[in-house]
Amino acid sequence: MLFWPDKARHRLFALVLFSFSASVWGAPQDAVAPRAGQSVCCIDASGQRVCSDITPRQCNGRALKIYNSQGLLVREVAARMSAEEKAHAEEKARLEKQVQDAIREQRRKDQALLSTYTSLEDMDRAQKRREEEATTVIGDTRSRLNAAKKRKQDLEAEAEFYANSPKSLPPDLSRQLQDEEYEIKAQTTLLTAKQKELDQIRKIFAEDRKRYVELTTKASDKP
Repeated sequence: MLFWPDKARHRLFALVLFSFSASVWGAPQDAVAPRAGQSVCCIDASGQRVCSDITPRQCNGRALKIYNSQGLLVREVAARMSAEEKAHAEEKARLEKQVQDAIREQRRKDQALLSTYTSLEDMDRAQKRREEEATTVIGDTRSRLNAAKKRKQDLEAEAEFYANSPKSLPPDLSRQLQDEEYEIKAQTTLLTAKQKELDQIRKIFAEDRKRYVELTTKASDKP
């Protein structure tokens, strides 16, 4: 005859009881198994409260509440979600994350704004510097563009001499015309980009100035 220590006998008995209970009541929801002295309760399909020391079959897939031996709630288990409910919950979580990310990003931008400028006058000086830099580049680009147009115009006047015999146009003159055409396109593209950059500078500073006023006004209104 085999001798089983008390702890081993209790463990074996609990395993047999749990297996038997599962066959009678149904497998526990998501492996929820109450500890000794605890009870599992839920509201079944008929609206009745059902409780047991194991998870009742009527509670499978439903929200569970687990109570200790004193009747105090110790744990809750959410109801198993359908595919549609799970998709809805995931979408809700995704949207909430987007909101929280946006809040954190705005907080970071606000802190950077307050750290960069000490006053509106400071911001005005910074904007003036940025605009002057962009305006200088625009002016230089426009000068190069006009010069390229003038050189092309002079070359085209020279090429008029060969208008009646295009094949006799000197290769060097043809190459210069192509070079000036390329230069005109390049400077036009750069000029457009720099003009957009200047507009963007003004837009950003306008938005930053508005936000700076909001932040500093809130700070001054605090007691």
